[in-house]
Amino acid sequence: MNQSKVTKFVSILERGSLKEFKQVLPPSEVRKMFSISNPPNEELTALHLVCHYTPTPELLQYILSCGIDVNSASVDKLLTPLHILTHNQKCTLVCVKLLIRSGAKAQVSDTYGNSPLYYACTCTKINLSVIKLLLEKGCSVNYKKNDRTALHLLCLNKSVTYEALNYLISKKKQEINIVDELLRTPLICLASRRDTKIKLIKLLVQSGANVLLQDQCNCTAFHYLCRNCQHIEVDLIKLFIDRGTDLNQQDKKGFTPFLYYCTNSHINAKVIKYFLFQTKANILMSTLDLQTPLHLVCNNENSTPEILQLLIKNGCSVFKQNKQRETPIFPLINLQDYKTNMFKILYKFQTNFDHQNSDGLTPIHILTRKKKIDFYSIINFVNKFKIKLNIQDHALRTPLHHISVNPYIKDQTFVFLFNHGADPNIADHRLRTPLHWLCTKKDLKKSTLKLFFKYNANTNAQDIEGKTPLHLFLHSLHPPSSYLSIVSPIDPISSKFPNSSLLQPSSKLPKSYNSSSIAKEENMILFFLKNNADLGIKDDSNITPLQIIISNLHLFNKNFFAKVFNYLTDSLKDNKLNLNSPLSIICSSNDQPVAPLIKSFLKYNADINIKSDLSHTPLHLLLLRPKIEIKAMKLLLNHPSIHINPRNVNDNTPLHYLLKRNDVTLDIVRFFIKRGADPNCYNLDTPLSVYLNNVIVNKKLSFKEKVDILEYLVEHGAKIDKTNLNKLANKLIQTHPIIYQYLQSLDAEKEDFQNLINKEFSKDFEIHGIKFHSTLLECRLGEKLEKIKKILSKYQKEQILSLMNWVYDLPNSNVYGCELILYEFGIFKPKEKTLKNDIRGLFNKHDTKDFFIKVGNKKIMVHKIILQAKSELFRDYFNLPKNNNFSMKEYSKRSFKTMKILIRFFYYDKINQKNMDEKVLFELKDAISYYRLNPKSKLGYYIQKYQFLFENDINQKNKLKKKNQKKKNQKKKK
Repeated sequence: MNQSKVTKFVSILERGSLKEFKQVLPPSEVRKMFSISNPPNEELTALHLVCHYTPTPELLQYILSCGIDVNSASVDKLLTPLHILTHNQKCTLVCVKLLIRSGAKAQVSDTYGNSPLYYACTCTKINLSVIKLLLEKGCSVNYKKNDRTALHLLCLNKSVTYEALNYLISKKKQEINIVDELLRTPLICLASRRDTKIKLIKLLVQSGANVLLQDQCNCTAFHYLCRNCQHIEVDLIKLFIDRGTDLNQQDKKGFTPFLYYCTNSHINAKVIKYFLFQTKANILMSTLDLQTPLHLVCNNENSTPEILQLLIKNGCSVFKQNKQRETPIFPLINLQDYKTNMFKILYKFQTNFDHQNSDGLTPIHILTRKKKIDFYSIINFVNKFKIKLNIQDHALRTPLHHISVNPYIKDQTFVFLFNHGADPNIADHRLRTPLHWLCTKKDLKKSTLKLFFKYNANTNAQDIEGKTPLHLFLHSLHPPSSYLSIVSPIDPISSKFPNSSLLQPSSKLPKSYNSSSIAKEENMILFFLKNNADLGIKDDSNITPLQIIISNLHLFNKNFFAKVFNYLTDSLKDNKLNLNSPLSIICSSNDQPVAPLIKSFLKYNADINIKSDLSHTPLHLLLLRPKIEIKAMKLLLNHPSIHINPRNVNDNTPLHYLLKRNDVTLDIVRFFIKRGADPNCYNLDTPLSVYLNNVIVNKKLSFKEKVDILEYLVEHGAKIDKTNLNKLANKLIQTHPIIYQYLQSLDAEKEDFQNLINKEFSKDFEIHGIKFHSTLLECRLGEKLEKIKKILSKYQKEQILSLMNWVYDLPNSNVYGCELILYEFGIFKPKEKTLKNDIRGLFNKHDTKDFFIKVGNKKIMVHKIILQAKSELFRDYFNLPKNNNFSMKEYSKRSFKTMKILIRFFYYDKINQKNMDEKVLFELKDAISYYRLNPKSKLGYYIQKYQFLFENDINQKNKLKKKNQKKKNQKKKK
């Protein structure tokens, strides 16, 4: 059957409708086996299922008429239909008779050895007629399962009836005192039940049950009766005594029947009196744990003052101690519902209320640990018995320690204890004072805290872990996991940058937090500070309260920290409070504004370059936040002591982190570079390589923003490793081909001037056989040719040759060979005086320009050497002596504006967007081939860049027009 058919079939079985059953299960299918989840894991016949759900004579008759085997057993547990039927509370005598007439075996066992009689005796509804029939049909009354007979099973069954029990007892072959595997007789089984009926017990005893037999715990039936019976009567006790029961017999735990009765939840003074005055029960006996009747009665929730008085008057000692060295007052005080009346009876006799049990606890210790505590009980304790309030238990805790943790204590209790000498500064074995334990409570009240400070509690006492009460108060509200990650942040490995969310706690408020709870916490912290709490004390994890407060910056109001600093003014001025670690935590906090706090910290000389365990400086951490806070960053960068290029453990500088961000902007990069950030700091990647990786994946930055940052970095000396560029080449070509073209053109300018070294015809200055271009030499050395010649004549050829390499910026040029020469010309940092910058300087030196190009009626002045370096056309032109004059006329159709931009590009290797338009772009394209410029030149890159930007602007304008047009059309329709 599929699941839907099974569900339908089960519902028909539950209704017991023969007509529906026949429709679903015709005679031909009755013999099939069915797998249904209830009973679980069983393959059953239709007969089994009918016996399980709704056994009716009609259904059983129909199934049996179909020829099904009445003794067929289930696959797993070997259950026959008769087993299942006798265990069903809907079982009737008619149905059982029908199965037995059809050949069902009455004495058959399943896998566990259980017979139908076993199931009939354990059924939740005892059917005596069925039990009688099974016994008549051959079931043995003494058949054992786990050594239990049918009589055992009936006695353990809650639904046992007087008639059923009496019937089994009346059977001649029934052994009434047979024991099971636990050595329990039917009488013991019956007595061990809490809901047992007295008349059933009397029936068994009067029928010959042996009351002296013991189970494996050495308990008789009377032990169990005294412990469990809800309505034990005097005449029942007499019955057992008459049968020879020993009232002073002890079980394995040392309990006598009387001791067990002292624990009975339905204890009765009448029965206690009977035991005391009319039996030979020894009330002075104790258990193996040395529990006396008085201990047990004091530990009984239902005991009464009358019972307590009876025991004391008849010799039970209030001073007797159990194995835990506790007198009866200890369990009495420890009761959930503390009974003042009983306590009054005890303390009439109790003399030593400072007595300590095996844990060192006194009654006052236990009283102060209770949830429901009676304030007046404490007053009585202290006033009447002059109890020592500073006595310590084995954990060195006083009653004040215990009461400080109790959430139900009111302030009047603390006032009373302090007024009677309770010391708030006694430390326990963990060096914690009562104030420490008080601060662990989540619902700490300011009024309670005020009381402790009023009575001189030490605000800055440290426990064994170095924690102060303020540490513990903050821990109770903010678990350590929320700020430990800030103190030891996870550092990125090489060029893999971390998720900044790992470096600070979540900015989301906890569910239990609201504006009122935040205000309450702020008031409590300020109250601690008002009472001289030290925010700078470190615990064993080197964490201060100030660090915890700042790590949860997102929770507090803006003005809170200003109030905190007002309390800390003296400590800050005297440099007693270390602000360095808190500064790092502030810089790593989430998206809360931190600039005012950083300003306050820097005002009090916090170390702006402090490094964490992984060498993160505040500047590193600030750049790892989800959002850049410009004000905070400028505060750090403008500080005179800032180290702009610090490296962490993986050699990442702040600039590496900045260039990895999605929200990096040109203004921020410019600010870093102007403050001295080194664009060539190298770990496994240079900052430029890091930025290129970002360019590939960054979707937030526009093309123009990406290019502007890249150009700025290159302009200020950023270099890319060729190996890294080759790795990124394929991705860059696919995603940003224009940027790849720009990177390829970076060395074009150098190549242009390095090519000039081989053009001997144009060199017009010679010394020691080494030739130079005089214009370039004057430009690089910053002096006139005559003075240059005079100075260089002093030096040897090798030094002049080294100078030539430096002038033309040849690869692998050795600067050190010409250091003396350059020093004489006032060039103290030759590596910083680059060829690129010197060439740009030539542009404005009009007095040295030795050539002009005429475009229409206008002239453009220029240096011949610049034209020779940049254009192959001009190199060929000046190679001819006849053309080596002062001017040349431009015959092409290019405009004066285009030629001016082109000449400026020759000097600066750069084109600005200000004067660019589509016409100029077209003319510059033509100029590349006409003037035969270096194919790697940046000019091709700038043309593509501006063409892309122009097209992008046009597309955006068209989109805006379409949107505006749609809006207009919609308005017209309306």
